Amino acid sequence: MDITVLTQLKLLAPKERVEALKTLMNIEGNKVAKTANRLIQE
Repeated sequence: MDITVLTQLKLLAPKERVEALKTLMNIEGNKVAKTANRLIQE
């Protein structure tokens, strides 16, 4: 790989990390919401 490709990857990595974190937070949020609903209904 040449330096420009490595530089571009460095620039893209944080955005990709943010997207991955958002996805994980949504998944965790859904789990929490479902658990809360189950507890409320019991």
